[in-house]
Amino acid sequence: MNEGTFGGTFELFFDKTKSIFRKIQKLNIEENNANEFVSKINSEIYYKNLLTSEKIVNDNVTDGNLNIIKPINEYDWKITTYTKTINGYKCYKATCEKQDYYNPIKKTANIFNITVWFTPEIPSNFGPQGLDGLPGLVLEGTNNGKKYIYATKIEFDFKKEVKIEKPKCDKTVTEKEFGEILAGSFKKIQDEMGN
Repeated sequence: MNEGTFGGTFELFFDKTKSIFRKIQKLNIEENNANEFVSKINSEIYYKNLLTSEKIVNDNVTDGNLNIIKPINEYDWKITTYTKTINGYKCYKATCEKQDYYNPIKKTANIFNITVWFTPEIPSNFGPQGLDGLPGLVLEGTNNGKKYIYATKIEFDFKKEVKIEKPKCDKTVTEKEFGEILAGSFKKIQDEMGN
């Protein structure tokens, strides 16, 4: 289970070939367009399947339920020798810089400096919120120096059956297509708040 940027509890389930990361409790926020938008951003589902080489983020920020196709090897990690202990596991620090969705309104893309701590003691290349592709499970991640996700509890329950399935969606889009949709949604909210 992990804590996220806007609070709340999340869960990461994985087996040898698949993983799914999702929110397990809802935020208590007032109903308005901006807060509803933030709540939807916080309810993304991250799915990865090594057998089919699929990495997907399921998102309902817009009026539809979308599966956004991500590169299977999304991050170009630089693994360091820095270590620390998280929940009793020795973790190593890894960093990367990533460009996120291009915003056609601002004509720029967001650049993120990501730092994660992963443990080879759990030999899985999965992680929370799509932070994966390392020789061990990611237990903590920060974005531009702000802590936004960290493991609070790690359980191995081999008797519990959890279905790790590709999220259902109305439409599958590329990252570029999603960037255009997202920019349109932000503009719509700005127009509504300005009136």
